[in-house]
Amino acid sequence: MKKRLILYAGKYKTTKECAQLLADKFYEHVKLCSIADVQSVSLQDYDQIIFGASIYESRISRKMSQWIKKHQNHLLHKEIGIFLCAYHDEKCGLYMKLNFPIEILEHAKVEMCFGAHLDYSTMSWLDRFLMKLIQFFDQEEIVTKVYKERIHYFAREMAKGEEIYE
Repeated sequence: MKKRLILYAGKYKTTKECAQLLADKFYEHVKLCSIADVQSVSLQDYDQIIFGASIYESRISRKMSQWIKKHQNHLLHKEIGIFLCAYHDEKCGLYMKLNFPIEILEHAKVEMCFGAHLDYSTMSWLDRFLMKLIQFFDQEEIVTKVYKERIHYFAREMAKGEEIYE
């Protein structure tokens, strides 16, 4: 069985929740790690690296982006998966291109948007204001759903040849 590292970064709780849902699909050998705790992780211990990031103002966290660039050469020798938690599903491809080196994207086994959960009660006043402003100017409804079927598909693609929990 492959050893997997799910490295996630998010401003609020959705990315961590999605990372946990994904980890629960695999039988064993999965480590969840926040980008804040990544210093304690050795890439050599893992066959697959899965990145999960939320999108905030079209960007992933700076720390995640810097970590990926710093370790890019090592990452290209691993199987990679990338998921984003974003409100605008149709912009997911653009967000991928804006935030990940092209070599990483081309090397990735799977890239996917899991959606996002909008919880105004956990947001700062500035983030609540910005979200309402975006909705007003875009004249679009913001998707506030986590697509569990996408998480399942992502897990199947990463685990080709292995069993996963249904």
